Amino acid sequence: MTITPDIFEVGLKIGQVEHSDVAARVQWFINEYEPKYLRKLLGKELARLFREEYAKEIHDEKWDALAANVKNMVARYVYFYYHIKNETVTTGVGEAIMKTENAERTTIAYKAVSAWNEMVEMNLEFCQSIDRDVYPEYSGYVISDIYTFKNTFGI
Repeated sequence: MTITPDIFEVGLKIGQVEHSDVAARVQWFINEYEPKYLRKLLGKELARLFREEYAKEIHDEKWDALAANVKNMVARYVYFYYHIKNETVTTGVGEAIMKTENAERTTIAYKAVSAWNEMVEMNLEFCQSIDRDVYPEYSGYVISDIYTFKNTFGI
């Protein structure tokens, strides 16, 4: 994995991520969404190779460079899905919004969409700048949702 829950303590803030129960939930989202994102960005072969090689204790520096390059993009992708999927709570009688004390709830849509759109810009730049001599397994730009900007209206 290229990111850990502590990346969400500044900038892309997830409330109370320093608490173990929240960090565990964030880690679940990282485990779920990072591989999906890497497959969309890098293509199936390079994503597989990256995961395998980067996980090794001793690996080529090119994998560290790739991890550093995709870290902020992965974080924005996970941040978006974490907030979108946690805006409501599933109960026995359907979806609900938690009540808050001493605060007024608002939508996360603006922050989530902003993070997503920043990621899209980074994705497009990445596709133009990746060195195909260093990463010959890169399959190139593939039509995917990670290259499509979003707005708060869902259109």
